[in-house]
Amino acid sequence: MVDQIFVGRDAEMNILQESLESVYRDQACRICLVTGDAGSGKTTLIENFSQFAEERYAETVIVAAGKCNAQTGSIDTYLPFREIINQLTGIQAKILKSSMDNRPAGWLRNFTDGALEALIEFGPDLIGTFIPGSTLVARLAQTTINSALRKRAESRVGGQEVNKKEVSKQYSDVISKIANSTRTIILIVDDLQWADEASLQLFAHLAETLKDQPVMLIGTYRSKEVEEAGEDHPLYKYILSRQWGFWETRIDLRESNRKNGKEFVRLFLAANKCRTDEDFEKEFFERTEGNALFVVELFRYLYDHKLLSPDETGDIVADNSMDWSKLPAQLRKLEGLIEARFESLSAELREILDIASIEGQDFTAQVILNLLKLSSLSEYDLLRTLFADLEKKHNLVSQVRELPVGPEVLSQYRFVNATFHQYLYNDMSLGQRRLRHREVAATLEKLYGSHSAEIANQLAWHYELSYMPEKVVRYLNLAGEQLARVSEYSEAEVTFNKALSLARIQNDKIGLVDSMRYICGSIWMVQDKNDEAKEQLLEALELTRNIKYRNGEIYILRQLGILARRRRHYTTATKYYLESLEIARRAEADAENEDERVNAKNSMAQALNNLGTAAMAERAYDDAAEYFKERLKIAIELNNQEGKLFAYLNIGDLDWRRGRDVSKVNQEDAARGYWALAKVSLEQALEIGNSIGAKSQVATAEKNLGDLAISEMDYAEAAIHIARSLGIIIGSGITSKILGNLASVSSLLAGIDKPEDAILYAHFVSIHPKSTEFEKEIADEAMHITRRNNPSIDTVVIFSRARASERDTLARSALDLLQSLEG
Repeated sequence: MVDQIFVGRDAEMNILQESLESVYRDQACRICLVTGDAGSGKTTLIENFSQFAEERYAETVIVAAGKCNAQTGSIDTYLPFREIINQLTGIQAKILKSSMDNRPAGWLRNFTDGALEALIEFGPDLIGTFIPGSTLVARLAQTTINSALRKRAESRVGGQEVNKKEVSKQYSDVISKIANSTRTIILIVDDLQWADEASLQLFAHLAETLKDQPVMLIGTYRSKEVEEAGEDHPLYKYILSRQWGFWETRIDLRESNRKNGKEFVRLFLAANKCRTDEDFEKEFFERTEGNALFVVELFRYLYDHKLLSPDETGDIVADNSMDWSKLPAQLRKLEGLIEARFESLSAELREILDIASIEGQDFTAQVILNLLKLSSLSEYDLLRTLFADLEKKHNLVSQVRELPVGPEVLSQYRFVNATFHQYLYNDMSLGQRRLRHREVAATLEKLYGSHSAEIANQLAWHYELSYMPEKVVRYLNLAGEQLARVSEYSEAEVTFNKALSLARIQNDKIGLVDSMRYICGSIWMVQDKNDEAKEQLLEALELTRNIKYRNGEIYILRQLGILARRRRHYTTATKYYLESLEIARRAEADAENEDERVNAKNSMAQALNNLGTAAMAERAYDDAAEYFKERLKIAIELNNQEGKLFAYLNIGDLDWRRGRDVSKVNQEDAARGYWALAKVSLEQALEIGNSIGAKSQVATAEKNLGDLAISEMDYAEAAIHIARSLGIIIGSGITSKILGNLASVSSLLAGIDKPEDAILYAHFVSIHPKSTEFEKEIADEAMHITRRNNPSIDTVVIFSRARASERDTLARSALDLLQSLEG
């Protein structure tokens, strides 16, 4: 018997095919939204369309799909788009059935390797956020990607804080590059009704930015769930309420079922060689109402119970004794059919599926193996059972990917239909679920080990349902940190506050400290809520000392130092940094294993960096040099590229400032000596920054090299470097670095005697509340030189323009001006 034959969707398939042909012909984006009730056939429709597309355009179309999750979807940021990028780069298997046999040998490998190169080149911030670092390293080992790109990718595997706009831009750039290197790309997001808001925003962003690219963007969703929420549903807010223009198509399978349900039943029965009369077809339709999943499951039940069986011609016919009225009452509902289906499975298969359903719609074979306490199954036997019995024979699950996590390789599967998963999960008592969630969570922790932060959302959810609040607090904080890293600050704050509230209720003091420091460092300090942050950090510091929580104390002292430095209280900042450094040194001495030693070393390096920048701000240059050199030594010892990058940047900046100061007292030889040293360090920083794709630090290195060139009066060289820095800043949305660049621009323009522009940028920096003392010093010097050399210049209008301007606008105007100078 064929599990599911695709029939009765000719009109819908024609719409999708015409849309694809339009994309292929015009090389322009098209959007299609497919809606319907649970079991109406949305996934089957797009699955068959995908097969058609890859057969029709064997070497020029690629399909990738992501599914949203009913359990963790709303807090699992970018889940469907993470799946899509993992499929395109060959890290994850497809989640939809597809036709790959007709592709030439090596085509898919070449495609995925090319997609991986596009990711590294155009989407560096997606590494460690959309693709787990350990997984990427394993994937790189299978490719022939050049060493420079490989090194750049591997340096990002730890993850880093990224700008939300930059994430969206980079994702769009990567898709655009992949689409153009192929011919057409089809992206599918299934079950949008469960998507997190960041994913919905990214869907909308792609629709807007890829409109001139050969991309087909398909989304499916359950009508009923969205309609019940109305305009309050995020899907309506971000997608359904938008008018995308002539290139949008909507397919409603509910309407199709109402109009064509009887015909669908007839075609389905005919396709399965089922020879029946009109009465049989009528009864079949009245029970199922043409719902695709209901039709398939009812047919399967009748076939499995010999009420339908092949005759001597091979046609399937109804048994003479079949009486619809005598069928169990439960079969009048889809849920009853699903119940009957699972009841027919062996006890072993049912236990496997029960455990799988606790983990979620996606599940891990090795978790099941760990929880099958009374079974003698080996890992091989379990994998064979999942593949041969539950996937091939019963069509209940499908393979997703083999996921390397540290020394482990985890086999991940997915229920083929969310309805199957929901039935199994709901068929257990609350007590059973609680105990199983605890077992699943503990097993996932063990399997992921030091990589458990990668599944923080899942673990927080499992432990919440296990009634283990301390674990919930821990993983909510990690989940919040991940949200903050991709600039989802509102969601992150909600997550941190949930952890904070739970920690207070449970009197979990370590959890309370962590929640406080996370929300201060990841949210409030980023948003300049410095008073709120200081108050909470002081409370947390006292608590860490009461409970002797050393790691928390180190972190909080550094945060307090940063706040003090923002207020230009350098003595107080240095006091906090020194305390942090001393505690980190004691932690290194007390370390019992390599992980603890490395963590302590990294804490020391961060404290040394803080001390050096504070000393440099007070012009205690000798002290700053010692701190930065010690920080560089640690980075070299740990082979930490990012640490070396920051150290070289700071050392280069320090030597430039020292040269600048001695130049003011006419010690030109000493100045040139310092500047030569600065150039070496800054060029090393630039090389490392470019190799690992650290845009923010590359922008800083370029800006500092520009400052150095200004000091040496090489203004043409300075214009090139500062223009590069501004280009990166504007392109990446790194607004925090604009003021420093504008100060440098004012200094450059003062040197080449462009008085009005020099004063405009200098005055803006001098009055801006977020300018540092040093930035204001540079700007004031530029203004003084300009006004001294142009005593008759009228500054009233220029000052007025500066006060009325915005950072972003001035940054763009400065970049245009510098580029005109280059020309």
